[in-house]
Amino acid sequence: MFHSGLKMKALLPILVQLILTPPGSVLLIDSVDLGLTYDELNTVVDVINKIAGKVGYQVVMSSKVAPTVNVRVMSI
Repeated sequence: MFHSGLKMKALLPILVQLILTPPGSVLLIDSVDLGLTYDELNTVVDVINKIAGKVGYQVVMSSKVAPTVNVRVMSI
């Protein structure tokens, strides 16, 4: 699991992890929204979705705030 709580400073480690994750894997990102504005969160989620779709793996993200782009919100 990866905690991305340092706003934009944490984007490089997230992108590196996205690149290193092999196809067919599941990547878990914990609290992807910490410190991000709504616009920044939507941009980050959109980039993560595009990269994961091209490489071929699933991404599971937890967030206190629901982004409005490219997501399926599931209640547990």
